This record gives sequence, structure tokens and C-alpha cells, in this order.
Amino acid sequence: MEDYTYMTPVLDSDNESHKLLLTILDSKKGKGNFVYTVDDKKYNIVLQAELEKAILDGDVIDVLVSQRNDKMIVKLKSMKKIPMEIEYYDGEGKLYCGEGATCPEDEKFHHHGKYTMSLAKIFEDKELQEEKWEEELRRIMRRRKRQAKEGSKEWKEMMKESIKNLDWNKFEEEAKKIIDEIDEPALEQNIDMEIDDLESTKNVNETILRKGSEMLDQLPTMKEIPEIIRNLGSATFDEIEVEEGDEENGITKRRVSGVRVTLPSGKECFISGQMVHTEDGDVFVPGQTVENEFGLEYAPGITINVDNKPTLISGLIMGEEEHDPMFLPTQSTITSDGQLTFATTVEERPKPQPERQKLKKKQQEETIIEETAEMMEEDEADVDSISLSEEKSLDVSSIELNNSEIEELDIEAYRLKQEQQRLEIEKLKSILMDDGLDDILASIEDKREQLRKKLEELRKLSVAAENSLVSYVSESDTIELASKITSDKETINRLSDIFMTITRRAATFRDKNSINADNINQAYISVSNLSEADVKFNSSRNKLKVMLKTAAVAANDVFKTRPKDQILALNAIGDIVVEVLRNDDQTLAQLLDLMNTPIERAEICNAVYKQLTQNITDTKITFLNDIITNLSAYDVIDRVEKVLKKQSEIKCEAFVKIAKVDPEIINYLVKNVKKGVIKVKTEEDAIELLEESIEEATRTLMKENLSHMVDELEELQEEAISFARALGMGKVEEILSEATDLDQITDSRAVELLERTNLIRQLAERDFSLKSALERIKKNPERGRSDPRIRQLIRESAVLISRGPQLRSSRDVPLQMLKNQNLLAIEDLLIQRIKVEFPVLVSRDTLQAVIPKEAARGVLSGRVPYVLINENGVTSINPTRRFSADVRIDDFSARERSSERDDDRKYLQAKSNVRKLKKLLNNNSRQVA
Repeated sequence: MEDYTYMTPVLDSDNESHKLLLTILDSKKGKGNFVYTVDDKKYNIVLQAELEKAILDGDVIDVLVSQRNDKMIVKLKSMKKIPMEIEYYDGEGKLYCGEGATCPEDEKFHHHGKYTMSLAKIFEDKELQEEKWEEELRRIMRRRKRQAKEGSKEWKEMMKESIKNLDWNKFEEEAKKIIDEIDEPALEQNIDMEIDDLESTKNVNETILRKGSEMLDQLPTMKEIPEIIRNLGSATFDEIEVEEGDEENGITKRRVSGVRVTLPSGKECFISGQMVHTEDGDVFVPGQTVENEFGLEYAPGITINVDNKPTLISGLIMGEEEHDPMFLPTQSTITSDGQLTFATTVEERPKPQPERQKLKKKQQEETIIEETAEMMEEDEADVDSISLSEEKSLDVSSIELNNSEIEELDIEAYRLKQEQQRLEIEKLKSILMDDGLDDILASIEDKREQLRKKLEELRKLSVAAENSLVSYVSESDTIELASKITSDKETINRLSDIFMTITRRAATFRDKNSINADNINQAYISVSNLSEADVKFNSSRNKLKVMLKTAAVAANDVFKTRPKDQILALNAIGDIVVEVLRNDDQTLAQLLDLMNTPIERAEICNAVYKQLTQNITDTKITFLNDIITNLSAYDVIDRVEKVLKKQSEIKCEAFVKIAKVDPEIINYLVKNVKKGVIKVKTEEDAIELLEESIEEATRTLMKENLSHMVDELEELQEEAISFARALGMGKVEEILSEATDLDQITDSRAVELLERTNLIRQLAERDFSLKSALERIKKNPERGRSDPRIRQLIRESAVLISRGPQLRSSRDVPLQMLKNQNLLAIEDLLIQRIKVEFPVLVSRDTLQAVIPKEAARGVLSGRVPYVLINENGVTSINPTRRFSADVRIDDFSARERSSERDDDRKYLQAKSNVRKLKKLLNNNSRQVA
């Protein structure tokens, strides 16, 4: 058998379990080898004649093979199992078909038994049904349309409030039964809901947005939907209207109908909707007119404000007005025919009537009216005369006729009238058929369908032919394109190289689907992984950047459908570039300067594609632009955190503390950001602008708050004096101690310290531990230098009011601070005048200071990276390689103290040695004597 592997068991005479099987096989006699086939694994088991005889005699009742086909287990009549190794069969003798295989009928009971197999079948059927149901449920959920904010916290609260008073027992009693158990197929039961005017609730969202933010504020929120439903009975009808068009074309008014509902909180909400005719009378149904594949339909629901946008939450109102009605979110609509339907797909409901049939019916009716106007007048005269004569005859002979004869006359008159109407309709149909209009329309439709099919076939053929084209750009092609821009030979050669690079880079760009055309007008790039080419390209003219990015997108679109057609991509680039460069010499000169060398051309192309593939939705510039919009205070704080959280964490946390205590700082921040947001080009610019805006807003707030602190000036002055002592500001301390009124303080440093003290108060407003630290510094200002809470307040206040010239070397640090080792004042100075990452080592002459103090051992021993500020400038130092874990270098003062201790120790040790020598000499002299 081809493609089948032949295996045979191996018996080991030294194995104790195999000895028992060998004993059984020795009693059997036979010749040849027998084969058993395992179809699902495509291999054959070759057994010796002795083992085949043992299987037929019943001494071996079962043979099992492992999943990995490396072992076999033989089960004896005594239920003992003997494992054996199997190997490839290499024999050349004849092979016979084994006769001991289990038949298919016995296989099902062979291993498990009849009862076990039946149980397994039951559970397998149940699992199969569950899998089918889960698949059907997933299919239903995929088809179902999710509404806005569905599954959110607000949605769950609204649903919980809506079904709070739901009585299921009463709901079942009052439910309208529309299904009867019958033998015949059930027909669709329509729920009549007639709409008067679909236009009165059309384009609701656009109308509300045209009205502006005031109208948006009048829309309810998700949480207010239950209150809207409960107070809908006391609503008053209202309309909103906006003007469209201009004076030349005429001004039209668009109206949206609805009601006004006043909530218990006093808020007045507008609910769009209209009156609907039902079998129980006219009711107001909130909702909007929507347009879908079925045409214009009315979607019941509540229009709410979601993220400053009007959004329709589809649903129906259940219950009675006086029995706590509730809002049930659904996917229902009311059709133009006046039927409430819950079908959302084309398969679930019938197709609408074609427009062509409706037009034909309308034309027929109009034709009948025009052609039979005179005939209808004559018929009316005849009918009147006939009816009068019949009435006279009936009046005269009514006495003579009985009831049966009267009924026969009525039936005969009705039959004659029907026959007359039928003849008139046939006559009119013949007149219409004579004009041939139906044949003309049918032929036009048939020809139109045939033409559409031919165009579709031609399009497919042309697309297939175009996609198979292969063309490569040559130097002559690029020179021809460049000659359309200028006549200068040198410029043509340089432009030719540029077009060649752009085309080939677009052809080799792999991730073509990641290019976002919306990035063409974005004039910034990410902060991370900035190269020289990125900076150079980003600093060029905006017109040049837009041109290069548009050309790259055009070439990429060509290569998406025609991956090897470089000529077409070059033509697409030329359509964009030629007109721009031909009419703008400045842009042309800048392009030649930007992409001068082959390396520059390749790097600029990479910079272009980096910008085009960047995700612009979550950039820092996007968040910065959001700040200047009309956001709430909470949203502004959120945007600030997203911009500064990683780069300036201390400044971000300090600003959030101040904003929560005094929200007026947010208004100052927004004004400052608006002034400079136009100049922002990169994310680094966004971070820098936001930091400067925060600092400017903080200074403005400090000055404004100080003028209102007249009543608390004494307490504020006391705290400022404590901070002056802690920071070593002796002159400021004297000025504040002598002043009794705010007007007497004219020194700028003293006023600044008062403003900063008030700022520190606000930073500690919501933290009890920081408030306690302010009380401690009043009692002992010197201890404030080592208090971690005071250090935190100094850092946060310093980062908010950064000012002064940039610190360039340690000579800008006052010498007195280093002599006094006032680490708190040094840290305050560094935070205000330089942006560095701590720890910092400040060195001047023979003086040193490590900020913070806890990092002194690691910095001085070279175990951690730090920033060195000395007379030569600011330098970043990486940790040195250490060869011994026992090396310990203490700080400067510790080394002086250790050297003094070493001198004392040496002196005492020398003195002890003199005593020992004298004692030894005395003992020797006694022994000699």
C-alpha cells in the first residue's frame, strides 16, 4: 500500500512483562506475517504468525497503539497490559491480511460498553445544540446595531431607573395578543401608526447644531431620560426654526416640531417629535425622521446631548401616563405607509414599491381625468335622469310590487351598472394602449439595462488590462517632466533626480495602506525619534510640505492598484508638482536646497512618509487645540495632563491642585494658549507653550489674589517670614518683619515671596499633611530645610513660577548658599532657572552640594547618573564601572571628619605601643636582676 508506513512490535526477552507474552507465543505455531491497517493514521501494524494465532484464540483480547506511533500495548485475557516498542518493518516476505480485527458493529461497544456510548451520544448532541445556539446568538448580535453610548455607565443607570417600577405580571395581563395558534401559516400583523408630516421632524441634528450651543444645552442627557418620560404629560408643543439660503437665492425657514418639558430641577428641555395617529387616538411620539435604504421613516426615540453633539437614542415609551411609563430602547421605525416595524434588514421586510410603477399609475389616472371630463358630465346627466325616472316609476308601482320582486330589480340594476363601468374601463384602456407609451418606456428600460451591462464588462476588461501593465521610470521620463517646469539645464537635471527618488521611494514603500491623507495639512511631527531630516523638513515652507506630501499620496494611490506602473505614478506626481513649481520660484529654490544630495533626498522622502503614517488623533498638538475650545474645567485639566504628564509631571500635578482650588487659573491659561497656538509646529512646541502659559497664568493669579488678602495679611506675613528664614533670604525677612501694611512693602522680592506664600497655601489646601508642615515651619523655620513636605511645597511652587535668566554654570549659584549648605534654597534656584533631572551635583571652587541630599552617596561614588554643574557649565555624567563592591566614598564633610578620626586613632595607637614597650623593658630588667 503506497503512502502507508509499516511498523512491527519488538519483544525483549530480558523484560519481565515480555516473558509472559513470549511464553504464550511459544505455545503457538504458524508461518508468515499478518497486517492490520490503521486508516486514519495511514500506517500498517505487522504482527508475527504466533501473535496472530494468540489473537484468534482469545489469549490476546486487545491491541492499542499510542498517538505518537512509538509504542503498542497488548492486553491479555487475564487483563494484564504489556507495553512494547515498535519499529519500522523491513522484511521482504509475503504479508497476509489479519483476521482478528474488530468488526464495525462491535466497535461501538468494544471499549466503552453500550450504556457508556449512549450517554456520550446524548452529551455530544447537547454540546452540538449549544454550539449552534451560540453561533446563532453571535450572528444576531453582529447584525444588531449598537446605539450611541450603549453599555456605558450612563446607559446602565438610565435603564435601571426606567425599569425600576416595571410589573411583569401586569404587563402580561395588559399585553396585546397578536399571535393565534392556527394550523395555517401566520400572517404579519401590522401596528397602525400614521404620521402626518415626515418633513416636520427631518434634519433635527443639523437644525439643532445651526441654533448653536444654547440649543444644545436644552437637550437632555442620558441620565435625564427617565425624568423626561415621567414629565412628558405636562409638556407644551413648540417648534424651532432656522433660516437657510441667502438674499440672492431667497431665504427659507426650516422648522422642527416637538415639545418643551420642564424637569423637577428647573431645566427646560426640547424634545423633537410629532403627533401620531394610533388605534387608541392621537399620541405624541418623540423621535426623528431618518432616511435609510427603505426611504424616509420615522424613528421613535429621545434626542440627547452626547459629547456636544445631538444624538438619537432610539426607543419606545411603554406603560400608561398615570402608571410610571418607562423608556424601552429598540430599533423600531414607523414607515411612510403608517406601519410600526422592528425589521432592520432588507431580508426581514418587503421591498418598497418601485418608483416606476408609481409613476405609471399616476400617469394613467391623469390621462383618464383629462380624456373623460366631458364624458363624465354626460354620464352624470344620464344617471340623474334615469334615477329620477326610476324613482317616479317606483313611487307609482310600489304598492303593486312585493318584496321579492323589489330585491330582484335591485340586483339587476346593480349588475347593469357594473357591466357599464367595465365597458368604460376597457374602452379607456384601449385608448391608452393605442398611444404606445408603455412599449416606449419598456424599450428604453431594456436598452438602458443592456448598456449598463456592456459598460460594466468593458470596465472590468479595462481594469484587468491596466493592472497587468509594467513600466519603469527612466531618466528621459523625469527630464521630460522637469522641462515642463523650467528651461535651465542644471535645474532640470536636479529636478530629474528628485522626481526619480520620489517615484522609486513610493514604489518601495511597503505599508501602503497605513498612509493617511488627512495628514497632508498637518504641519507637525512626533517628539520621539526626530532626525536631522525631520527637523529640516518641518522647518520648511508649509506650501512645500503640502506639495511633497500630496505627491507622495498620489503616487501611493497609483501603486495600490498598479504596483509596477512607475510611469503612471510619475505622471500623478507631475500633475501636482508642475503647476506649483512653475509659478513659484521661491518654492522651487527651497525644494532644490532641501533635496540637494542623494542622502538628503532619501532622508526627506522618509520624513514625508513618517508624517503621512503618523496617527494624528492622539497627539499633543490635538490636545492643545482642544484646550482653546469651549471645554469645561474638568476637560481642560484632562488635556493638560495628557500633554504634560510624562514630560513635566511635577508642574502638571501642581497645576491640577491649583485649578481645583481656584478654577480662575483655567481662564488665564486658555487666554495664554490662544495667543501662541498658531506658532506651534511640533509636539515640543506644544509642551513649551503650555508650560509658559501655566507659568504666566500662575503669576497673574498670584498678583490678583494678593490684593484680596488684606484681612489675612498678618498671618500670611508670618508664614512668609518663616519661608524667608528657611530659604536664607535675610534682607527679605527684615523687610517683612518691619512692615505693618501691604503698601509699605515695596521690595520686589518681598512682594514676590508674599505672593508665593499664598500660592503655597493653595497647594496645601486639600492635603492635611502639607497643612501640618506649614504649622511646623512657623514654629521652627530652620527645620523646614530638612522637612520633606516643605521641600515638596517649595518644588511645586517653584516649578509654577519659573523665571529669571537661564543658569549656565555654578557661578550663577550664590556662594553663600554653598557655604551654608542650604540645599533647600539651592534646589529652589535650580528648579526656577534650569530644566534638569535630579540628582544634581553643584561644584564651585572647593565647595560641593548634592541635590537631593539622599542621593549624595550614590552620586559621589559614581554609582548613579547625575547632572554636574560646575564653573565650565552643565554636564550629564553616566555611572562609572566599579571593580569592587567594598569601595565607599562619603561626601566632602564626612571625609574631613574621617581624616580627623584617623589622626586621633594613630596618636592613641602610638601612645599604646610606647606603654607596651616600657612594660616589656621592665620585665626583662627584672629577669636579668
